[in-house]
Amino acid sequence: MKKNNADGSFCSSCGREIRASATSCSSCGSDIALLSKKETILIEEYKMSQSIQVYEGNLYWERFTAFLAVNSGITALIALLFGISDGLSITLYLKEVLVAITSIFGFVVAITWFFSSARAGEFYRYWIKRAKNIEKELKYPNLYRGIDEYFDKLPFRKFYTRVPVITASWAIPLSFLLLFSGLPFIFFGFGCIEQIALVFNLGILILFIVWGNYQVWKYKRKNKG
Repeated sequence: MKKNNADGSFCSSCGREIRASATSCSSCGSDIALLSKKETILIEEYKMSQSIQVYEGNLYWERFTAFLAVNSGITALIALLFGISDGLSITLYLKEVLVAITSIFGFVVAITWFFSSARAGEFYRYWIKRAKNIEKELKYPNLYRGIDEYFDKLPFRKFYTRVPVITASWAIPLSFLLLFSGLPFIFFGFGCIEQIALVFNLGILILFIVWGNYQVWKYKRKNKG
């Protein structure tokens, strides 16, 4: 089906602009099925959404690897501090304090990791959803919608294949959060210093939650204005 090119249309094969009254593309030689401006814009947006999705995915796993290395290093440092023999270069009380402080620092790093991962995951899912909506509007291609259809046809015994990889990866920073909260108690019991460290950790968690909700409130207020 051919269209008039008066509104400025493009080749559906290579995307190059087609002059009016042309019957084939001067760039790739294909017979022309001209696209409207809206279709052309949607196709370009589709390509961009795919590129950004790949970028966001790579950035997510690079950040994940960096945070994993830092949290593992902090855990090793805590174990090293606990392993120092009493009476050599450090007293038991000082060792207890250093482990508590390092655990609090580790908790801050881990909670930053979790919230940044959750935010990055939402960006990643947005671009996938946007690509699906474009496919639905254009009625082609069927890449992302085809993946959904494929997974929908899988037998129930393969339910684990529907678990989102990025969401599942959040279990790692959550595990470190629990680890940094529990290590002082595991090493030294339920002493005063350990309880203070736990209160600090809970305060940090509440601070992050309040901060996030404040940002949501500020964003909604700005949009209403």
